[in-house]
Amino acid sequence: METVFFWIAWGIISFWALKTFYFSFSKEKIERLRKAALGFHLAIFVLIFLPWLPPALGGVSGLTLAFTGNMLATLFLVLIILSTILFFTKEAFFMKVAAGVTIVNTFVLFILMYSLRSTTFTLTPYDIAPIIAVLLLLVCDVVVLLLWQQLQLQDKSLRNKPHKLHRVVIFTLIAIFIVLGFLIFRSQERNEEREINAVLQLSEVQDFKKAVEENGKSKFAVTTDRQEGPYSIIKVFESFPDHITTFNWYKVKGKTGKVFRQDIATDTWEEVK
Repeated sequence: METVFFWIAWGIISFWALKTFYFSFSKEKIERLRKAALGFHLAIFVLIFLPWLPPALGGVSGLTLAFTGNMLATLFLVLIILSTILFFTKEAFFMKVAAGVTIVNTFVLFILMYSLRSTTFTLTPYDIAPIIAVLLLLVCDVVVLLLWQQLQLQDKSLRNKPHKLHRVVIFTLIAIFIVLGFLIFRSQERNEEREINAVLQLSEVQDFKKAVEENGKSKFAVTTDRQEGPYSIIKVFESFPDHITTFNWYKVKGKTGKVFRQDIATDTWEEVK
């Protein structure tokens, strides 16, 4: 029922926004949309300081995630700051760049939340901040698309003037995004290798690996299964031609490197000394 009310409200607001802003142009509407987008960004920035994970997963804020090695959280923070700064300007080109960055950042936040909470979970007031941030970004996407359309309706002669500075800014932003993407990819690879090595160094895993290799009927394997907040969940198993047998589940805390083993019977985790 709550979902039905949400989409009804969403439809009414979207219809009103399109009816009010889409078909006509005025500088006043551009300014109102710019201020609205800026307001949404400032609200989202405040939410970054609130908890994004429940206490069971560390209870950390979005800001803490960004500063403790989560590259998607870092990218989200960088983009939200960048677009906020650009919305403070009144230059049409920079507002268009900010609009594009806002839409890209919406996808970044969706991917970030999926990596943090990939399974079904019960939402609580404690960790509702990222969900509110997602909803605000979705509404902001509508605002920036309307802003873009209003900017397009401005005097065509302005768009025909050469903008050398604009080209420099575009190429600079593209270069920044490429570098950031490469750094995120490399950092995630290094983190995964470091966490898997921490599990491989455990004496019990070494003994299991030796037993599998001596048996010769299966192959030893270890893989990162998923992310749960600041933890990487790692599975150690042996692979047969027609099935696999799990030896143990481990989770590694990226910041400290501590390794925890799952107790299947009690569904709890205990630190491996």
